[in-house]
Amino acid sequence: PVASNLTGEGLVRGFDGKPLAGAYVTALGSLVWSRTDEIGRYTLPLPTSSTTTLVVHHPDGAGDGRGQVVRSEPVQFERKSGVVPLPELVASLGSALRGTLRDGQGNPVSGVPLQVRGEGLSRVIESGISGMFRLAGLLPGRYEIQPIGYRGALGQKQEIVVDHAFVDCVVQLHPTAEQRVQVLDERGEPMRRAYVATSFDGERRSVAQADGEGWASVRIAAKDAQFEVRGADHYEAMSVRRYEADHNRLVVAAP
Repeated sequence: PVASNLTGEGLVRGFDGKPLAGAYVTALGSLVWSRTDEIGRYTLPLPTSSTTTLVVHHPDGAGDGRGQVVRSEPVQFERKSGVVPLPELVASLGSALRGTLRDGQGNPVSGVPLQVRGEGLSRVIESGISGMFRLAGLLPGRYEIQPIGYRGALGQKQEIVVDHAFVDCVVQLHPTAEQRVQVLDERGEPMRRAYVATSFDGERRSVAQADGEGWASVRIAAKDAQFEVRGADHYEAMSVRRYEADHNRLVVAAP
């Protein structure tokens, strides 16, 4: 984000009316977060636009373990620099996302980071004992949760709708395996030294260069196989016609 010359100062209270310490505060879209001190006060760099919306996220257990959250009404300010007062924010009980992370065989997996994004929030949490994870202090809305790759397995983005006090889900890792494939053109000629990339869930996961006979070792997800092929000299893109898994052949159209 572009550095801002405008700073806001404000106060956050919890649902019980007491100052809320340790809460995260952001201006939507700024990607900058602040945390409240022991008396609920915070300072926050503000975007240069004249209007912003503030979001407070407090994941620690409150009430019945739902955390606390609040989204302000749009806040307007005329200044472009200096310090401006921000309205006092009063949080209410939020929603909590609870789930279990499992591997391709259905076994729980612990110690794996998961990224949760949505409604202006971006947090990384970790699966614990028996693969369980939890994130409280959420606004109602749509979120994406994705495990980060772990021991050769890949995580696929999963959309979660948070519309209750507690929302439960199961997230799964997808195994991958290293496999040799031969890149051929439509005449059956090997594409020597071509670059082969494999993708999963829209993200590139591995890149390899084929040898003189068109063979390359790549990692392929068990659920889906997505390929990108480029020429050896000028990296020109080649359209992938088909992947013949039974024969480990990747047929492309020469540029």
